[in-house]
Amino acid sequence: MKNLLLLFLLFAFGKSSAQWQQTNGPFSDAITSLTADGSNLFAGTYLTGVYLTTNGGANWAPVNTGLTDHFIWSMTSVGSTIYAGSHLDGVFISTNNGANWTPSNTGLTDFRINEMESSGATLYAGTNYFGVYKSINGGATWTVDTIGMGAQSTKALAMNGDTLFAGTYDHGIFVSTNGGASWTQSNNGLDSSTVDDIVISGNKVFAGTVSGLFVSTDNGASWTPDTVGLGNQGVRALAVYGINLFASTGAAIYLSIDHGASWALDTLGMGSRNVSTMLISGNDIYASTSTGTTNGMVWKRSLTGIVGINEPPEKNTFGIYPNPTTGKFTVTLNKTGKASLRIFNALGALIEEQPLDERPGEMAKEIELNVAPGIYFAQVVMDGRLSNQKFVVQ
Repeated sequence: MKNLLLLFLLFAFGKSSAQWQQTNGPFSDAITSLTADGSNLFAGTYLTGVYLTTNGGANWAPVNTGLTDHFIWSMTSVGSTIYAGSHLDGVFISTNNGANWTPSNTGLTDFRINEMESSGATLYAGTNYFGVYKSINGGATWTVDTIGMGAQSTKALAMNGDTLFAGTYDHGIFVSTNGGASWTQSNNGLDSSTVDDIVISGNKVFAGTVSGLFVSTDNGASWTPDTVGLGNQGVRALAVYGINLFASTGAAIYLSIDHGASWALDTLGMGSRNVSTMLISGNDIYASTSTGTTNGMVWKRSLTGIVGINEPPEKNTFGIYPNPTTGKFTVTLNKTGKASLRIFNALGALIEEQPLDERPGEMAKEIELNVAPGIYFAQVVMDGRLSNQKFVVQ
């Protein structure tokens, strides 16, 4: 019976877990940035400009007409307009899927654009020497206000409603609540001065730093380390898919399906590689890898089948003991009703599902799993409602 269960688990895992696949990009140098407009995916590179694929990476072609600087640090899109931030020549704009690029630098005094972020029609450009510039007219003109920030090298930008976050090279995180007109340094609990990426997921702000991942639940007022399964590895890039998050440590990609509470390696098909940037587009996530400044590649992974497990706001309708467990544990129901049990691994793959048949006077069921040690999630469905619990197999 155990052998049959093991075969079932292996089959379920293999069927549910997507793996990374390399796209057919003809890149000779590193990929520095990714952005998308519908099915059009753009990759900015270290020395050879911008590449475009219209078929999910099956074919790529250079689109550099009008680009006077082929070292692209950052990219973003607003509708069908694509923006590219370069190393020496500022911002370029394309309104025809990269067929032509036009410089748009009126008001800029720093032309190295490390990061770009958009919020509706408003654009922000994080520069290397003079902080964050803002455009309210699609990039036609730019203004800067460094009150509270000074002339910081800005590496990361993220918007959370009316709040703008800026991650810097050596002064941590600055927060603006008035569209960049003024800034406040916000490093309470942040154990790093260099911030590589910032993303927003629900009520949480995540900051990838050279000292590890940090999370804030009060819009940046305070930060705590996010280390379960991830440790204190530096985090270079982040991507958000609902309550699911991807984090690149530079050597591997990790996935959290519980809103950052725990992490597991997600390297199937890719292995350990230097991942510099990630992008969610449609039902896929794309990640760029390189060897130093050469051998750039773009990888692709389907998001289908990832099941996010969020912490419930109310008391669980079931319990698990013992926890941690060796794989054999008991599920107890805290109320009566017809219920079923689902077990997910740390990547969100469904590995077990069975009914919890309540008998008179009996509200417990013994479960035995033959699985590898790690973090797992139990989900009970009762009366159309979901309740989740994390457990550890040792």
